[in-house]
Amino acid sequence: MSVRARIEDALIGKGYGRHEGALLSTLVAIAATSRKRYPRHNVTGDLKRDRVAFTRFLDDECESLWGSERFLEIHMPMIDPGHEEPSIERRPFAEIAYRVLRNPLVHSGTLGTTARFDAHDTGGLRLEWDSGANAFTFNAACLDALISLVVVASENASVFSDWLESGVMSVPVDVSILVGIQINAAISTQVADRQGAMGQFTQRISYNLRLSEQARSRCRRSSGK
Repeated sequence: MSVRARIEDALIGKGYGRHEGALLSTLVAIAATSRKRYPRHNVTGDLKRDRVAFTRFLDDECESLWGSERFLEIHMPMIDPGHEEPSIERRPFAEIAYRVLRNPLVHSGTLGTTARFDAHDTGGLRLEWDSGANAFTFNAACLDALISLVVVASENASVFSDWLESGVMSVPVDVSILVGIQINAAISTQVADRQGAMGQFTQRISYNLRLSEQARSRCRRSSGK
């Protein structure tokens, strides 16, 4: 499986409301891309550690996420309520992504108590400590930004060349796989009418790439435009 497969998984999960699964696939793609940039055989010291490579990659790509010369730090008084830590008012987003998003999903299969995905917030980028929920809160725009970050990383230029050219991420989806044996009558009829065989019918899930102007310029340079 490839970085592209993980991002396609993320887009499909996002399209069907499986946001934690989409986030996990995206974080796996980020980890894999960080190792393309910082391969173990070619780095020394702390960069041999997965955590350091992951957070360094996100720090590198702040421009793609937030815009020129911006390094995002977020007020977050705690990472894990079960472990005491020195009080820190502001934490780098890369640390939050690794410890608050990646670690619980990888080790527990779900987001921890100090992270919350707001599926109802369909507005602009939201990354903040919600004191009412006592959790780091993020929305779909944040997930979109992380997906786009992987797509525009220079190490993945050949992997996503078609998406970079069009500015649209488009994934073919086999309906029979997505809905399994519980496929409803309307879809079944549509499949029969259009293809004559359920397994051959596909649709597409598409999203526009979410890019800062700096990242758009980099894509234009990469494509020779």
